[in-house]
Amino acid sequence: RQGRLDVTPNYFSVDMPFYRAHLRDRLPERIIDIHTHAAALKVWQPGDPEPRDWPDRINRGCLMPVPNLLAALRLLFPGKEVAPVVLALGPREDPDGPADYLRGELESYPHVYGFLNLLPEWSEGELIQRFQRGRFRGLKPYPTLAPSHIPPADVTIFDYLPPRQLKVAEAQGWVIMLHIPRADRLADPVNVAHLKRIADEYPALKVILAHVGRAYSPRIAEQGFAALGDTARDAARL
Repeated sequence: RQGRLDVTPNYFSVDMPFYRAHLRDRLPERIIDIHTHAAALKVWQPGDPEPRDWPDRINRGCLMPVPNLLAALRLLFPGKEVAPVVLALGPREDPDGPADYLRGELESYPHVYGFLNLLPEWSEGELIQRFQRGRFRGLKPYPTLAPSHIPPADVTIFDYLPPRQLKVAEAQGWVIMLHIPRADRLADPVNVAHLKRIADEYPALKVILAHVGRAYSPRIAEQGFAALGDTARDAARL
């Protein structure tokens, strides 16, 4: 909760023996961690407002700065070369703060990859301009960045990732780390319809469905992949 990973006695007596015995030889020498977060260090203090989202409740909003993230990966995977993909995400009121921080860190760490957060109202030209300011490799749209007048339960993928931005991402060869909205996530019929439309209309687009379509239960995963049908199978073959 202070923006770092600390070593405890269990690290030496339990974690590392298990790692050496069961994990080290199964892992490749070079690893890409496709989904990490980092931000300028802000240590939570008693009396600070309680975070609203559950990930922030876990770490009290104290994300790791990039150097601390790299130190944590060295502790978790000793002897391996791990390159993290860091996803910028800020509040709708300040989308530039996290992106500016990450942009600066990317200049110092060439083996770190950055994904840019974006607002749906950005034009094609503005999106390209912002993307090219830093060494970004992809986009990180997020449901909370949809227009504020839309109730959170009603947000759709196209509310925060409109077709014109999908077209730009496909033309530019950018990767999209897509967190899908709505309570039923991958099992939601609106999400399924939009994912099928994206697959049909932007066949060259590289899309990662974060957290397996945010399918946090077997039911959601089973129903979602069954509903996606050939779209899911074609994506798996790619």
